[in-house]
Amino acid sequence: MASIKVSQEVTEVLNKLVEVVSKDREVSLQLQPTEKLLNDMQSILVELKNRVSAQTTKSLHELPVGAKVLDKYSKYYGAPVVWLVADQGFYKENLTTLLSERILTFKAFDAAEPNNPVEYRSEYGNNEYKVSNIHQWLNSDKAEWFKPLHDYDQAPTEDYVYSRPYADERGFLDSFSPVFKQHLVDTQLEDLMAKVFLLSASEVGLSNKGRALKLFDDNEAFRKAKPTTECVQIDDEGSADEPDWWWLRTPHAGNSDNVRSVNSSGALSNGNAYNGSHGVRPALNLPSEIRVKAEPDANGIYEIVWS
Repeated sequence: MASIKVSQEVTEVLNKLVEVVSKDREVSLQLQPTEKLLNDMQSILVELKNRVSAQTTKSLHELPVGAKVLDKYSKYYGAPVVWLVADQGFYKENLTTLLSERILTFKAFDAAEPNNPVEYRSEYGNNEYKVSNIHQWLNSDKAEWFKPLHDYDQAPTEDYVYSRPYADERGFLDSFSPVFKQHLVDTQLEDLMAKVFLLSASEVGLSNKGRALKLFDDNEAFRKAKPTTECVQIDDEGSADEPDWWWLRTPHAGNSDNVRSVNSSGALSNGNAYNGSHGVRPALNLPSEIRVKAEPDANGIYEIVWS
């Protein structure tokens, strides 16, 4: 066993801490700083930390629908993304669904596919979400995020989208903290799994073909989304003070290129997939046991605490 040397000052502190904590834990520890004592002290300190944490933090599960959450190290366009608690246990038990409070960027849903024999997709893009450019981009943190998902797939370069090409932009998750990305949960959607995704028409309460998230079931005003200040400045689109249009993942029935969206009044609308003037408002799921500070900051936002 290796020799352990502890200063007299540390010994006194440990002994005093043992004396106080042992009364509560009813543990019997040696009064000399042996290896066993140090291990016991570590255990006690962990418990003390947990007790303090329980008083200064709460779980995502404890937050009400509509509460604002952020990880200050996970950013888009240089600013931390502010999320809204959209529901608890909607997709799976013990998961909290988060939706960006605002539109984060304006981008095409999918690029035109010149060689696609399906009518209109050659000119206006593909409305099938699982093979869309936006789905790939949202789930990547790489510079080279685009990979053809079918024979006619096309990257969103300036030649194939109406506006705002993003083939050369790094994936959406590029500026997210490693720990945030590690906690992202694969979510089962209609016909694919995704860590980050667009909502469906039913999930925002604009279709009777499925359940709505509580965020929209309880207050339809949450469908009216404004772009962030950074989005307005960088994309040169819209106003941070006015609601704008944002994409859903639901295709327009009977149409190969049109995708459902939410318009500025919060109503159901649609647009051509290659249209770059629609907003992106991503959603994701995190484990509900993740902790946030017990009280929100001056802006009413709960900060995630990674332990």
